[in-house]
Amino acid sequence: MTRDEPDFVGLSKTAELSDWLPEPALERRDEFIELLNGHVACMHRLDCIRQLAGQGIVVYGEDGWRGVAKDVRALASHGDQLPRIYAGTRLNLDIPRMYQREIITIRVFDIAATRSVVLTESIRWRCRTGSVNRWKSRSCSMK
Repeated sequence: MTRDEPDFVGLSKTAELSDWLPEPALERRDEFIELLNGHVACMHRLDCIRQLAGQGIVVYGEDGWRGVAKDVRALASHGDQLPRIYAGTRLNLDIPRMYQREIITIRVFDIAATRSVVLTESIRWRCRTGSVNRWKSRSCSMK
């Protein structure tokens, strides 16, 4: 790992997983990482919704959201239902999964296609500047 590359939660790419994970998790590493990613994303989404709870937010999803938001409605289908929901709101919130933190998610494009407003987290673009890859926030200047 070079000094210009980011690390993840303070661990470099050379950190030994065996120092952090029990043997069963190491044996099924990919499944464990996917499970961990889903759990962290869920905690982050719950935290975001809790912070907005008093703002009249409506959540479309499973019953597990009922303890977090006052107005929880059933899951919406991806066919005609989601575009109608997006178009009928004042503001749509996109909280990306952890592995989507460096991209613009498809949901942003889906919402934009309905001419509605979407609020999402800022992303970090990875761009090439000279011969070194650097992480920059929001914009990237090419030389």
